[in-house]
Amino acid sequence: MGVDLVKSAFDLALELEVDGKEYYLQQAEAIDDLQLKQLFTMLAEDEEKHYQIIKSMRDRGEYQDLDVDSEAVAAARKIFASRVKSGEIFRVETNYLEAYQHAVNLEKESFQLYSTLAEEATSDGERQLFLKLAKEEDGHRIILENLMEVIGRPETWVESAEFYHLEEY
Repeated sequence: MGVDLVKSAFDLALELEVDGKEYYLQQAEAIDDLQLKQLFTMLAEDEEKHYQIIKSMRDRGEYQDLDVDSEAVAAARKIFASRVKSGEIFRVETNYLEAYQHAVNLEKESFQLYSTLAEEATSDGERQLFLKLAKEEDGHRIILENLMEVIGRPETWVESAEFYHLEEY
């Protein structure tokens, strides 16, 4: 991969992370449910962490072993499971579903970009970092898809494959 192509891929990745962070902060501000507010804040923090890692790689031109792991998927699992056990539903208007679908699409785009960058990485360290970032973005997608499912069909969500997928993530 040429230097200009790498730089533009990093720039695109940085843009996606900024967009994701801004989106999640807007969702956290707009929603009244405290647990979902916490979840969206955690997702925004993940995107900020990703941004800093990618910026460091772009600016230094080398991989640094930085911690990528997120607690958002585990937190989402606990939040969703506690709601299921208590029988309490999320108090979210269904018109948020379109916005959440947009976020799912952004997460898919990020996943694809990081997967491509991993394939084209010039070192094992870079490859591993991009694979970790891809996994993080895929985890975000899973959280959002589960949220959409539980909002759209709360009574059948527990039986869906996505719930079990989130647990195994």
